[in-house]
Amino acid sequence: MFRYTFVMWIVIAGFVGSGTKNLYEKSTGSENCIECHTDVTGFKNMHPVMEDGCTTCHEPQGESHPESGTFKLADKVPDLCFVCHEEYHKKNIHAPASEGDCLSCHSPHGSDNEALLTTPKEELCVVCHDMGNTESYKPHFSGFNAVCSDCHDAHQSDNAALLKQPVPDICFECHEDFSNGGERESIHYPYTEESCMTCHKPHGSGLAGMLTEKMPELCYECHDVFNKKDIHSPVSDGECTVCHSPHASDNSGLLIENKEELCLVCHDLETGEGFKSHFDNFNSACSDCHDPHQSENLSLLHYPVPEMCFQCHEDESNEGEAVSVHYPYSEESCTVCHKPHGSVISSMLNEKTPELCFMCHEQGEYAFVHQPYRNGECSRCHSPHASQQQVLLKMNNKDVCLQCHNKTYKTDSTHTENIARKIKNSKYIHGALEMDGCVTCHTGHGADFPELLNGSYPSGYYAPGVEESYALCFNCHDPAILKENPSVSGTGFRNGNTNLHYVHLKGDKGRSCSMCHDVHAEKNSHLIREKVPFGDWTMDMNYKETYNGGYCMPGCHGELVYDRSLVQ
Repeated sequence: MFRYTFVMWIVIAGFVGSGTKNLYEKSTGSENCIECHTDVTGFKNMHPVMEDGCTTCHEPQGESHPESGTFKLADKVPDLCFVCHEEYHKKNIHAPASEGDCLSCHSPHGSDNEALLTTPKEELCVVCHDMGNTESYKPHFSGFNAVCSDCHDAHQSDNAALLKQPVPDICFECHEDFSNGGERESIHYPYTEESCMTCHKPHGSGLAGMLTEKMPELCYECHDVFNKKDIHSPVSDGECTVCHSPHASDNSGLLIENKEELCLVCHDLETGEGFKSHFDNFNSACSDCHDPHQSENLSLLHYPVPEMCFQCHEDESNEGEAVSVHYPYSEESCTVCHKPHGSVISSMLNEKTPELCFMCHEQGEYAFVHQPYRNGECSRCHSPHASQQQVLLKMNNKDVCLQCHNKTYKTDSTHTENIARKIKNSKYIHGALEMDGCVTCHTGHGADFPELLNGSYPSGYYAPGVEESYALCFNCHDPAILKENPSVSGTGFRNGNTNLHYVHLKGDKGRSCSMCHDVHAEKNSHLIREKVPFGDWTMDMNYKETYNGGYCMPGCHGELVYDRSLVQ
């Protein structure tokens, strides 16, 4: 009985075991799993391992399914994944990958997203990563068909932040225009340090250019704040990139144009036919005078006027100690007369002379005008800045005049001799000319009398013998020589007490001073002429001086002697 019973249990056990195994195998085929697990099928993309059956990853346990615990993974994640997929061994590994949390990003069976992602790749990263979105926020790839994985490897990388390439190479994949910056003349320091993120947020920003901070605050994180009295408007407006490239440039100072041309992008300077820039023929630019960012001086000048001008025009720098100083110069205002940037007029004047001079100086109305004055050649005689002579003359007034009066001038109606030669070859010089110069008798600009004289004087050799005819001479000489006869003190030209000046000058046709005297210089004392002009010919004066007088024998009379000691 015992033996029979034992054999029956073996048969039953064998039957039961055999039947359970068949049922189990049938239930573990993929075709059979999806009869219940319909949620793992029907996706656009299926895990390729699904073709090998569910038991590739799932290992059946127990005798019946769907009892709890009858199935488990063949190995723990991520080791199970590494059966097919390559293990991670690079320097930086994405946290979910390093923690074996593959399923936080990937579906194990199938997905409508590429790479079996649980969420479309455009949205997946922000499930965990806060991109700092705000109302004004613009992501890096707005307007582009791009996603995080274009820059970052989703699993591992030898670069920081899981970048596929190091910075800036990863940036140059799209921003290729900046890839050759290292070969340029000037390079922004963050660029040389390969640190784009010094200035840019890599994922997005509420500011243009994905900047980390708005300008100029961003620039001030490295550069000194501009806080002087006068600040260039692009600087005060935070528009640094109006002038500077933020990455690299072929021009010094990261300028977007060479410094000779950059300012003209915004500033319209006078041009035109004949225009000459301040810096024509000089290797200079606006920044030699102006600070492009800030200054304590007007117009962003490096120094106030006139010190700024004296940086180049050093010859004029010591003229403030001169005897006479031009008013604009004394007021330190060079631009009253000069255009600082350029002009069509020589010396960069605001106007041609004399119109420029008449802006301050009154224009005289004269019957007779000095030719340099008429021609507007004020600077022929006057220094425009300062002088050691009065009225800004370039030299003492006699030498100024002799610059031109060193030759003979003739017109149809006038004849002006070579005064410089006359003075040089004469023993005696008119005292007024020698002591005070030409301006004792002549005016420099114009006069109401011929020869630019300061007073009336006969233009010929005959004139009425009245004081008004010789007002010029009587500015210095005693009119007694015309009025007193006899005279013992009014003149040295007398015979006894007979006033011989009176004798020559009296009457309606008196002989003028210049018939006997040269008004500038002569070889004889008292400026007595050697020859007396008379019409188109000359007469020898034959003058001889004696101790108490002298004698002469011109063509108009025979030899006459006078002696002051013969007082009657």
